This record gives sequence, structure tokens and C-alpha cells, in this order.
Amino acid sequence: MKVKKDVFISTISNASDRYLSYNGGVYTLILKAEKGNRIRVGRRKIVDVVPGYYIYVGSALKNLAYRLNRYIALTREDRRKHWHIDYILASQSVFLCSIVYAFTQHKVEPTVALALIGKGFKVVREGIGSSEYHWKGYSHFLKAPSQASFNKILSSLKEVFLSIGLKPYYVIFPDTMVSCL
Repeated sequence: MKVKKDVFISTISNASDRYLSYNGGVYTLILKAEKGNRIRVGRRKIVDVVPGYYIYVGSALKNLAYRLNRYIALTREDRRKHWHIDYILASQSVFLCSIVYAFTQHKVEPTVALALIGKGFKVVREGIGSSEYHWKGYSHFLKAPSQASFNKILSSLKEVFLSIGLKPYYVIFPDTMVSCL
């Protein structure tokens, strides 16, 4: 297995408050596409990515740390494509900029995604990352408003997490920040 250097996420295992007692949680991946690209997601779906920021909302009701470490540590070439987001992360034009996550025992990803949609984030393609929800016009893969900066996106995510009673934690990757700002 190929692993990126110096990007393991210690903040999850070292978080020192009552939320650590929860093994699962909700997370948002902040992604940036530097150029347009057409990405095949699974067998049947195609996603057209244009330059800009994207949010992917996910959850892991067990082993949140393992899930996030999987996104962080595996190189593009070594990533086994299991979830929709794996296909997007394997694209050479998409960078993982940051992760915002919270510990919870509840499946709140629809609440997070709908709150972001209410703040102007747009559904990229219906059903991406949300196969278990059959709602028209719904997805866990969202395009940030075109004028949104990285800091504004972090602020929006913080507001959403706090509004549903979750304490957000942040992981920012120094090795990709130049590409993400």
C-alpha cells in the first residue's frame, strides 16, 4: 500500500473532550478542483467538475477515525474505489483541502447537506454519495458558491455543525494548502 508522507491525522485520536467517547460521526471533505474534468463515478454516473470548491458530506457511525485516515493516507493510485467519493478523489484535478468532522451517534449527514444547500451550495449530481436516500434533487456532493473563499467555506461548515449541536473539529493539510487557497 502506498501512503502519502506526513499526513496522518492525529487530531482524531487525540481529541480530548466528551465527544471522543463516540466512535462514529459526520464529516465534510473540502475539495478543490483546479480544472474542469469529467469523472466516472461507479458504473453508470458521470460527474462534470468545474474549477472551484466542493463539499462532500459523509458519515461513519463506526470507526470515524479509520474512515478519515483512509481518505487522507491512501494515494490516488492505491485507493480502492468503494464509495462515490473515492472516484472523485482519484481524479488528478481534485485536491483534498481540509476535513471538518464531529462525533455523533446519529446519522445527520442529510441535515448537514440540506443546511449547506440552504446556504447556497449546489447539488452537483443527484444521488452522489447518497444512494440510500431517494430524494429528488438531493446529493452529498455539493459545489460551493463561486464567490466562496476557503475561509468562508470553513465558516459556513462551522455554523452548520454548531446549529445542529455538534462541535466541529478541523484538519487542514499544509502540503496541499497552496493548491487550495
